[in-house]
Order: sequence, then C-alpha cells, then structure tokens
Amino acid sequence: MQIIVKKIWHRDADRIGLFFTYDSGTISQLKKLGGIYSQSLRCWYFDYNAVNYKLISQTFDDLVIDNPKKTKTQPLAGLTIGRDLPAIATGNLQLDSAPMLNNPEHIAKTNSLAPNMRLELLPNLGKYWVFKMQYYQAISRQLLATKGVYWNANYKVYMVLRNTNVKLQVEKILGASSFFPENDSYKSETVFTSESIIVKPHPEDPKWMEVYVPPFLVLREKIKRFSMARFSTIKDCYGITTKFVTNLLKPLF
Repeated sequence: MQIIVKKIWHRDADRIGLFFTYDSGTISQLKKLGGIYSQSLRCWYFDYNAVNYKLISQTFDDLVIDNPKKTKTQPLAGLTIGRDLPAIATGNLQLDSAPMLNNPEHIAKTNSLAPNMRLELLPNLGKYWVFKMQYYQAISRQLLATKGVYWNANYKVYMVLRNTNVKLQVEKILGASSFFPENDSYKSETVFTSESIIVKPHPEDPKWMEVYVPPFLVLREKIKRFSMARFSTIKDCYGITTKFVTNLLKPLF
C-alpha cells in the first residue's frame, strides 16, 4: 500500500498529511497511532513534529514524500532549520539520519513518546516488573523483540524481567529513564492495603469454596497456582477445595 506524505495546512496549523487509496488495514493502523481523518482534505493527518514523523516511518514501509512547495511555515520540529520533510527520492524514510538541532533538551523532548504513552507501573509479579501503556505499534514491536519482555494478553500488560540489562533496554525504548526502581530485588513482596479477599462456601457443593480476589494481576496469578484452583467466568471468582482453604488458614487460628 503506497502512502503519499505531504506537508499540509489544516485547522490553523502545519500537519503531516497521508494520502492513499482506501485500505481498512492501513486505516486501522493509523487510528492506533492517533491519526485523524479530514473530510475536507480527504486524508489522514498528524501534528507536524518529528515524533509523529518518526512513528509513521517506523510503521509504514511504502511511503512517498511529495516535494513541498516553498512556504512561510516553520520547519519540522527537530530538523535542521530551513528543511521540510526529508527529501529522499526513494521514499525510504530515515528520520534518524536527518541532522538534529544542537540542543540536547530539544532532542530529548521530540524523540520521547513517554508523555503520550500513559505509562503506568503496576505491582510486581514475582521476578517481573509489570506495566501498561497506550498502544503504539512501533514501540510494542521493539519491546517484544527484547529478550526478557513478554506480553500478557489476559491482563493487557507488559512483563519485564527484573534484570539491570533488560531494565536499561526497555527504558531506552520507552524514552523514560528510571521508570523501573533501582536495586529492586525480585524476592520482595507487594503489599496491598484497603483490599479484601472474600471466601464464601459454594452454594451447591460443600467440597468447594468461592474465592473473590481484587482485580490485581499479582494476586490472581498467585491464586490460580493454588492446587486444583478453578476460575469461574460467570461469577468472576476462583473455586478452591474446602480442604485446601482450611489448611491454608490453619496458621491464622
């Protein structure tokens, strides 16, 4: 699917416009990236900055840059003054190869997607850090290509091995330094406050108990590893044998 990239003026601002023949797969990808459709210009567009341009180039392969006419608009944020969208005849976009403004603070600001990803660090699960973020295809691909990073489809979270090398790789991909805690031993336990685990007798079978657990990944993962634990999608609880629950609670009495 060939996509033509143009610099456009829309809604009182410069935008990156994407023009292509209708394709549901491409549209689905653009929506995930945060693209907006313009009825008047009949194209999809993004805010005109280096972060969005890099994201587009990483997601789509067959891009053709339309040579822009000279305008009075500002250059693409993060590129050398006086240049517009990179004029690469082959259409193979390489934003990283374009000279950047000699300003470390500016580079860090434009290259990091962290503020837009809504990163949230969740309670640890054993030897893994757990976090979630808004989906970006290019970022997700890099994360899952990293050894020690896994995707948990049930809870829609990323699991990262609590290892210094993995930590540094993931933080670099996310553009968020010190996102994971330093010197974090995987043997430490997460403590939950103001939360309750409710245990009830099964109304139909006295050999079983119903266990209702707060919706935390770390708790549910521990419960489902109990001997003979069964999950009920109808009641949203775990079924555990009465004998097992009794033995589990004996030390408390």
